[in-house]
Amino acid sequence: MGRYSTGAIETDSACRIEMSYLLKNGFLQKGKTISWRMSWTGGSNISITGSNTPAGKYIRLQYTLTEREGTAHEYDYKIMITSVPSNLGKGEVLYFICPVSGKRCRILYKAYGYHKWKSREAYQNRLYYPGQRSSKLERHPVRYFIIQNSKRYKELLSKMYGKHSKLTYKGKPTAWVQEFERMEEKMEEAKMKSSPIFQMYF
Repeated sequence: MGRYSTGAIETDSACRIEMSYLLKNGFLQKGKTISWRMSWTGGSNISITGSNTPAGKYIRLQYTLTEREGTAHEYDYKIMITSVPSNLGKGEVLYFICPVSGKRCRILYKAYGYHKWKSREAYQNRLYYPGQRSSKLERHPVRYFIIQNSKRYKELLSKMYGKHSKLTYKGKPTAWVQEFERMEEKMEEAKMKSSPIFQMYF
């Protein structure tokens, strides 16, 4: 039996705000304050203002939630952002400061009826990663397909076979090639562990 629990939610099905998404789309440009709107499947939407200036690094969230009885509640608050030097020795890495736990995080969630955004670790009811609720026999096939269907794997796969992709640097595989190879190794391992023979003896 898998570890399913009543009402358990996975991270992929919860509303989320990802730091990588904000940076990729230019919402946290250095020295600027930018406003935009985000929406999710199901009708949830929110107004966000991102500031990455000397005066302050934060996102300001503004939205309205309506209770079942029709009572509307307006929310307007900031979630601070901090930065740490990149381990590559160049630039910095931005993190949200979870307003509940005070810890750094790269993704904020709104789930289980909680009205504000916070980190995965701040939820009393566990937010599961995809595959964590699978049974022992299902776990490895699920892991295989999670990697195969991930946005990052598809990006690297396309880059791997691109006409002008640079696969080596000074005779060694580039960092992204090594990342792709690690993902391939994990998929091969999951595939092997998914075989009927493996399941029969383990």
